Amino acid sequence: MATSDKDWHRARELHPVVVQRFLTRFFSEVDSITQSRGTDLRGPYRDLYRLISERDKLIPELFEGMTQTNMWVRVLAWKRHGLLTKDEERTFTFEIQEALRQVSVDR
Repeated sequence: MATSDKDWHRARELHPVVVQRFLTRFFSEVDSITQSRGTDLRGPYRDLYRLISERDKLIPELFEGMTQTNMWVRVLAWKRHGLLTKDEERTFTFEIQEALRQVSVDR
């Protein structure tokens, strides 16, 4: 899929917003794990370790190495992981919006 200059500029504008949204969600999950711990800390430790490992694996797919050539792959990944709002989706060209409609959200 070719990337228009409009889509490229919009994705670059959204990138820091999506990173912030990802991190806000991550820290909310961390808070949930740490606030619900009891006296046995092994379970929450394992849950926290698993969460960090899973999120670390997502970083390259979502954020690293975004170029104009692969931007649409990142945007589709943002959608799949529930990191784009409907209003943000509407700011892309018709071609990207059509591709986003085909993506199901994992969350």
